[in-house]
Amino acid sequence: MATWYKFRFKPVYIIAFFLFFFEKITAQNLQPDSIALKANLLNYFRNVENFIESDPGYTLFGNKLDAVLEVSKEKTTYEFGVSAVQYFGRNDSLTMVPIIKLRHKFNPNFTLTFGSLAIYNEVKLPAMFYANETRYLVPAENGLSLKYQKSNFRLYFFTVWEKFIFWGDPYREEIFGGLHVNKTFNSSNIKLEIPLIVTAYHKGGQIDNTGLPVETDYNFSAGLKVTARNELSVSYSYNGYSNDYEQAPGYFHLAEINWQTQQFEVSVAGLSGNNWWHPKGERIYN
Repeated sequence: MATWYKFRFKPVYIIAFFLFFFEKITAQNLQPDSIALKANLLNYFRNVENFIESDPGYTLFGNKLDAVLEVSKEKTTYEFGVSAVQYFGRNDSLTMVPIIKLRHKFNPNFTLTFGSLAIYNEVKLPAMFYANETRYLVPAENGLSLKYQKSNFRLYFFTVWEKFIFWGDPYREEIFGGLHVNKTFNSSNIKLEIPLIVTAYHKGGQIDNTGLPVETDYNFSAGLKVTARNELSVSYSYNGYSNDYEQAPGYFHLAEINWQTQQFEVSVAGLSGNNWWHPKGERIYN
């Protein structure tokens, strides 16, 4: 007769492990191998001419600046700096947040990042999962990410802690996390990609006083993409949505043809679905 044992680790133990782990990393001798000052300035103008109630039109016009001091020691890199967003024509619109990041490379393929994250640039989620204008609206996000990358395989796991709570707070904690996997097969002129995306957006907790239930939105995407001679690509994906309290899950099918050269890019897409929702996605898809 087989005997099964179940082990349950409380979140506090997991957090304590990560704190101990990063304390061990940061305790090393800080005679840096390299020091660099990096700055990235983005000037943007985005105009959306939608005339529907679910996604009204709007205009974004402004600057975003990310400036960091990067200190590297062996396999560990530290970044300290600031991320600022300002919209033109609005004197009170300047938003600034600190950038504090620790990145540790266990080997050439596996990297762990703790602190400030750039989900749009790093994870590269599609617009229906992560709105394009998020990179303008959000100065920096904070959490933890794991990346494993080889020539024909890429895995990215991330968790963004958007709002934490104390005992009795009048609002719920909010956590956004997910997994993006992409497998590639190459031949002389043809490339086949198999992407898989899973995300979860969690609201709730056990110590707030809102009286609201715990709620989680789940989304996933799976599909195929074929590219010929690095110019013409055809892709299809099936995308699903579910919620703890939804009676019927949502879905949509997305097919796209893209032709890209050094001079221009043309893209045609079609989608069909029902009851799709993603709290981070472009509103026009919801």
